[in-house]
Amino acid sequence: MLYYKNGNQEQFLLDGTSLFYGKWITFYLYETFYRQL
Repeated sequence: MLYYKNGNQEQFLLDGTSLFYGKWITFYLYETFYRQL
């Protein structure tokens, strides 16, 4: 995750959440398409 030196904790949490969901969605799509092959 990215760390902001200005101490913007809200932005830090937002990037962390988007990163987490990005990995989850990628895994979900990978599983969905892989099972269809």
